[in-house]
Amino acid sequence: MSTVVYVTNTGAVWWKKNQQGWVTVEALNHDLTQPVWVVTDLGEETFSELTVPRIFGSDRTGFVNRQLANRFPDSLFRIALPPAQVGGLMDRLAPPSQTLTAIEPSDRVELAIAKIKAPVAGVWSTSMLMARMGQRANTPPNMFVVLSQSTGMRILFLKNKVPVLTRFISTAETAQEQATEVVRTLRHLENTHVVERGNERFAVLLLGGSLELASKLGEDRLNLLELPKKWTQYQDTSWTYLLFDKALQKPPGQLAPLKYRISYLAQELSKAARVGVALTVAMVATLTGISVKAALEYQQQQQQLQQQLGAVTTAMSDTEEQIAKYGVAPEMVRKAVALDTEEIENVPSMAEHMVRVGESMRQFSALRIKKWRWRMLEAADPVCVADTAPTASPAQELSPEAELEQQLRKVEMQWVIEFPSGMGPYQLEQQVTEISKHLKAWKDARLVLDPANSMKKANITVASEFQAQASRDMTWCISVPIQTKVQP
Repeated sequence: MSTVVYVTNTGAVWWKKNQQGWVTVEALNHDLTQPVWVVTDLGEETFSELTVPRIFGSDRTGFVNRQLANRFPDSLFRIALPPAQVGGLMDRLAPPSQTLTAIEPSDRVELAIAKIKAPVAGVWSTSMLMARMGQRANTPPNMFVVLSQSTGMRILFLKNKVPVLTRFISTAETAQEQATEVVRTLRHLENTHVVERGNERFAVLLLGGSLELASKLGEDRLNLLELPKKWTQYQDTSWTYLLFDKALQKPPGQLAPLKYRISYLAQELSKAARVGVALTVAMVATLTGISVKAALEYQQQQQQLQQQLGAVTTAMSDTEEQIAKYGVAPEMVRKAVALDTEEIENVPSMAEHMVRVGESMRQFSALRIKKWRWRMLEAADPVCVADTAPTASPAQELSPEAELEQQLRKVEMQWVIEFPSGMGPYQLEQQVTEISKHLKAWKDARLVLDPANSMKKANITVASEFQAQASRDMTWCISVPIQTKVQP
């Protein structure tokens, strides 16, 4: 069962989907291990068009991110939507414009998420979900999407299938008032030269509302679009349920920053890894005939096996695709099957390690993990000796317990954090030092590579060098022992 937290101007309501449909539930009754989707319907939702110069790669990304922060300084829930792939080759490689969207200010969303103890799958605005409805292949490029509910009315306009304007009106109650608001929105678009006055009849995708509203819109030279057949079920229930179902599909336009989704992403990565290994083990067990009992059953049920041969072939193909997707070689899985129970039970949780690393940078929302490596090493293997970044240096000499540590297997984690290019040396040093301080508090772990050692305030040469760099990539490497001794 999926759970959605619906955040509106009146507060947050929990909804759960069961066999009968969507029903409201109490937050206290939610399983804290199951993820939660957040859908907003607020007046603070907005779109903004950005003109981008002809730049590429990281330069373009950095420019868009700076403009995003400048235009929405009071919100963490902001993103740049994927640019439309139209025009010639150069316009496709470096689109001249890009649409930004945000919920600003984001106080209501932050307050609602703070009360959620379960993993957060993401945050989607009603405006963005309505835009996806209007971007279907059989819809005109310029159109309105209107959502009429008892709590208010949302009007969205798309130009060339790109959202340019969204409005939430809570005072329009009658069909005449609602039709007037749609026409008023059209006049605003004409006055601001977004569209040409009287140049075309615009289509309207009307979700909800009365027959009288549909008639009024037709009188104002607005063409109503026919609803898809699969959406007719929501006419008898609520169009809000359509928003929930769309959000569960995880469409583009997810607004939550990484710090709110760490637990969910770690959970999904761990789940995907378990599914991949389980499928691979099942395939290996079937093909190599590990089970004698299965072999006897195959002899007794030869006729059934012939009938199921087609299904097995399909399953083998799907499994091979899963193997290629997760990069796990069959030979590696065969070795994994041969491990004894003790070693398997002592394998550490990569998801927990990712959450622990994420917590070290929780308070710095502008930081992003650029590269990540997690691997298990034998007791004699050296740690943190490959791909060492130039800004990292050994954090400390081996402790007196090095002799004991050499008898233990260990996990090596190495990652690169990208710092904003506009950050000054002093602020950079503060954030790096704070992250290293948090990592050093990790019990039994040893911080091998620590960029904070290279950024002492007295080291003017290093500070100047960091200030001159366009990007700030800092590398940490940490070693965590596995409490299982190597057998002599």
